[in-house]
Amino acid sequence: MSLVAQALLTTVTELLRGQTWAEDRVLEQPIDPLDQTIRFAASKPKASIAVYVESVGNNPVGQETQRGSADVTMKLVAYMPPSITVHDGDDTHEFDHTGAGFALNVLARQIDYALHAGSDPWHRLFLRMAPETEKRKTRFLLIETERGMRLPAIELVYELKTIPEPEFGRELYGVWVEFDAALRAAAMSEVADILKNLIEAPGELEPFEQFRLSANLTAEAFAASGLEPMAVDDEGAAVDLEGVTGDLEV
Repeated sequence: MSLVAQALLTTVTELLRGQTWAEDRVLEQPIDPLDQTIRFAASKPKASIAVYVESVGNNPVGQETQRGSADVTMKLVAYMPPSITVHDGDDTHEFDHTGAGFALNVLARQIDYALHAGSDPWHRLFLRMAPETEKRKTRFLLIETERGMRLPAIELVYELKTIPEPEFGRELYGVWVEFDAALRAAAMSEVADILKNLIEAPGELEPFEQFRLSANLTAEAFAASGLEPMAVDDEGAAVDLEGVTGDLEV
């Protein structure tokens, strides 16, 4: 499981709400975005945006899978129903399929701008989690449903260089503290609790144990590295050695 991917999904979804012509219709990794777009259109004709993480990769050093930046491919798809009504300041505009290309280009611009600008916590989190965009690609789609309805869409793909995965067994730190606070402020405390437990479990680890887990070393390999404590107490904590002397040769 990639916690960086999940954090980016939630962050970008929340960041985009109210920032485009889709308004609040921003869906996080929906299984059937077309169905939801059609149902949305039946109640009030608006565009919708689906946010996905397509893949996550990194280049571990040895077995250190939690260290080093990750390469995340994020895909955003904006769907337009047969017609939409949008509000631009005091003006109201209506678009059908004849104006779909223009409307989708506007949506793409709004999405791109939202990822670049802003001062709310979600935007700051996005910039901290994904400090570098290595590549961006856009393509137009025309999707035909089983009922024969045609939905034009635009797909934006961002290849992001992100922060590393959080370490195992370590109390929330850095950007993860901010992400936890943003989730709770947005009434997503249950999600925050689950992610917090995943990062901090197993709890109460000594620093050397956290390092061994992050480096994915067996107990034997860790002992052979020479980094294992020479002595631990009954609770497994490293203890200071006393009465050890040595000669320093210069």
